[in-house]
Order: sequence, then C-alpha cells, then structure tokens
Amino acid sequence: MRRAKTVVLLFLLLGLVPSCRKVEVRISSPADNATVPEQPVVEGTVSDARATVWVVVHPLETAVNTEYWVQPQAEVKGDGTWPAEIYVGDPGVEDKGKRFLLMAVANPKQALTDDDVLATWPAAAAQSNIVSVTRK
Repeated sequence: MRRAKTVVLLFLLLGLVPSCRKVEVRISSPADNATVPEQPVVEGTVSDARATVWVVVHPLETAVNTEYWVQPQAEVKGDGTWPAEIYVGDPGVEDKGKRFLLMAVANPKQALTDDDVLATWPAAAAQSNIVSVTRK
C-alpha cells in the first residue's frame, strides 16, 4: 500500500496525473460591446495550459440566430494564454452592423471540430465570460 501511495505522489509531482483543480477559461479581448472585423483574433487565458480551447460564435440578429458556430481550435501556449482567429458572420456586407456573442470553452465534453453548428453552447469543463460584439 505504501508503494502505491509513493507512485501516485510521484506522478502528481511530475504532472502526469491531471490536477483536480477546476479549469477556468476567460476571454480578455475583444472587450464586451466592441466592434470587430469579419475575422478578429480573440485572446484569452486558461488555467491549465494542457486544456483544449474552442471559441463559439452565436449570432443574435441573423436568420440563423438559433445556431452556435464552432470556430478553429485556439492555440494554447505554455503560460495558458491563447489566441484564436475566428469568423464573425458570413463574408461580405450582409452581417455588417449585426451583433454576435462569443464564448470560449475549455475541454469540451463532446468532440468539436471547426465548422460544427450546434443547437446550444457546448458543455465543457469550463465556459468563459460571454462577450457581445458588433461586426464592422
């Protein structure tokens, strides 16, 4: 029994066993109520640099305002910061001036790929603050 405890402690010290701490994710840019281009870079932080982070866009003023659009996976850096280049609305001027909500999720419970269209925000170990943006 003592040997098993020693092995578990060693794995914890070496970072080979996931931490029991709750993962937190946050969007730091753009600011809430910002005006953004069609392809803005969203930036944020996650408390576990091993986490996978995805940004999801939800249109509020388009014909498909019941959809949640999964964007390309963010690149999480060693310090837990992440950038993600996303798409806000359709190309061209059709969605200019329309509002969208952005949320980042860390370690989603279902597998995600960019271009997935969901019926709701995805369940995940952590969900960020929601940021409202208007498309330039």
